[in-house]
This record gives sequence, C-alpha cells and structure tokens, in this order.
Amino acid sequence: MPRFALLFISVAAAVLSGCATVEEQPVPVNKPLVEAPSRTLVTCVSAKPLSAQDPFESLIFTCEQLETTAPLSEITDAGWRLESVSVGKESNLNGVISMPLTITIRKLF
Repeated sequence: MPRFALLFISVAAAVLSGCATVEEQPVPVNKPLVEAPSRTLVTCVSAKPLSAQDPFESLIFTCEQLETTAPLSEITDAGWRLESVSVGKESNLNGVISMPLTITIRKLF
C-alpha cells in the first residue's frame, strides 16, 4: 500500500506542477543579428571609444551592414563569434585615454 500512495503522490505532484503558470518576461530580440545567414562576416565599430571609465560590457557596437547596434554579449548570444579586434588611435581628453574599437564577427548559427 505505501508504494501505491507514493506513486499517487508523485503523479499528483507532476500534474499540479504542469498546471502551474510561470510568468516569463519577453526577451528582446535583435532581428538583424538573429536572422542573418550563417557564415556571414561583418565589421562593427564601437559607438563610443573604449576608456577606463566604462566597462567593456557596456560598449555598444554599430554594425552598418546589418543596420543594427548591440553590445558584444547580445551579438554572441545571437550566434556570432568574434574573429578580430582592431584598436584605433588613442586619444586623451581631460586625462582620460580612450580608443575606438573595430570588431570583425562571423555568424556561426
């Protein structure tokens, strides 16, 4: 009898958990990044120069070929991989050194 009760409880728990609703937040999708064909090669330029005052993760890249802008984390999440990084000429404004970045990315999936 205890096995039957355990089976009944586990089936009831499975049914109830399947009926539970989970509120999901919609994930914003950058369509040009997601819908680009595989093996596409694109060059993107940082919207503002990289400096020690801003974290790299906050840097936004403008990809003119795709007509979109996105941070590197969003680019890689959409199936792109970084192939190269070119650092432009550094500038010094009010003692803060900054430099523009150009990245080359390839769509893998």
